Amino acid sequence: MQNYDLVLKNAFLVDYRNDFEGLTDIAVLDGKIAALSSNINADAALECLDLNGATVFPGLVDMHIHASEWLGGRFLRARKRRNRRR
Repeated sequence: MQNYDLVLKNAFLVDYRNDFEGLTDIAVLDGKIAALSSNINADAALECLDLNGATVFPGLVDMHIHASEWLGGRFLRARKRRNRRR
């Protein structure tokens, strides 16, 4: 029987709101965490992914940034050229 849309096995969950950090299985239903357990049956979901210890931060959306341009890419080089001309 499928109770969940997705089960994430072996996730390293970092959930500071609920004061939890550690390895767990995560069941997702309708886009929200429905259950946490040390062993959720993979057959309980339409899809199951083994995260092999990958970190999960619930509530954070698209937390990557493209900072290389600001931290040393073309913008830094252009600023250095402008500063040399002064």
